Amino acid sequence: MQEIGPGESSGGRKPQLLLFNGQAGYAVGVELRVKQLTAVLTDLEGRILAEDETPIEQHDVDSVTELMIRMTKEMMRQAPPSLMASSGLV
Repeated sequence: MQEIGPGESSGGRKPQLLLFNGQAGYAVGVELRVKQLTAVLTDLEGRILAEDETPIEQHDVDSVTELMIRMTKEMMRQAPPSLMASSGLV
């Protein structure tokens, strides 16, 4: 959050306006479908910075989990230097 100055007041003390810094961190999301995985890297304002789709060739739990981890790590490597804020699975 960044302070951007005072706001309008309808009485009492003026509010302090804040701006959300979308580049303060990044998030990785992985979508699991029947035939493919899709991974995305976004900033905190939801802008997609990188995206990758990979077909699922082996449908056992261990293989799919390994593929998801690999794709998540690759998205994290593409993130600008920062703290990774979140990751999720859809």
